[in-house]
Amino acid sequence: MAATPLLSASGGVIPSEWKSTRRVYHVNERRAGPVPRNMDTADLRGDMYFEMHSLVLPLECQLAYRPFECENAEVVSPDLVVNELVLEVDARFGPYGRCNVCENGTDHHGDDHCADGEYVCNCGDSAAPEPCGARVGFANLTEATTKYCASGDQDWRCWQDTVIQKVEPAAWYSTTAAGHCDGAPEGPCAWRVANVSKVVNKTCADGVRFAAVEALGAAHFANCSSGAARNASSHCWLAAFFATVLGPGCAEPNCVVRGAPLADLEAAWARPFRDVAAGGCPDLTGED
Repeated sequence: MAATPLLSASGGVIPSEWKSTRRVYHVNERRAGPVPRNMDTADLRGDMYFEMHSLVLPLECQLAYRPFECENAEVVSPDLVVNELVLEVDARFGPYGRCNVCENGTDHHGDDHCADGEYVCNCGDSAAPEPCGARVGFANLTEATTKYCASGDQDWRCWQDTVIQKVEPAAWYSTTAAGHCDGAPEGPCAWRVANVSKVVNKTCADGVRFAAVEALGAAHFANCSSGAARNASSHCWLAAFFATVLGPGCAEPNCVVRGAPLADLEAAWARPFRDVAAGGCPDLTGED
């Protein structure tokens, strides 16, 4: 059966029968602003997966083969922010788009003719990418993640693989400029920002979250740096972090995931967006 087409309506109207709201998070350079045109976003657990998966990059980037994330501006830029948004979406989702910042003429996912600093989205096979279209893309991370951990692998590879079992169900979304309701008034309308809840500095967000995890797993961090002296790039600290989150034995494949209660980890991940008096980060929304 053919997919139901998106409506093209003056004023950018999402049909009421398909309208849904989603609270999402995304990391980007502050210059890009909070509206996620040609960007990927995540629900809270999807953001937890992305950030925890990226934590091991200091170890992974020591390999001769350096993954794209080692130079990804959304990971290594010195001026990153984390945005908490409420999106209004047309829930007739399409394929998830690989949306990234173009650097040196490539998005590292098949588009080798983009302009530096531009956000671009591609769908289909990386070897033969195709436009994603207007629909909001959706990925169920339990189905979308690839497992690499095998017996004898580096412990960090197994931590990366196992995180999804801790946070599932988790979702990622992609929102293209083509589907933005506030674009051309006669064009497709698939999503809009209903509210920018809060924008915070990522260094602050990391500090708040890391402190909460350290408190949950104090015994694991006893012999590692923490607090003001924290070295989140060290193997000691990373091992303590994942022992807290996943429980013992998850440096090997097929572990039984235990660790800190997921509700406590969710609360830690959401804390940067609380008021400063409640332990959150300063709000950068609307600042230059």
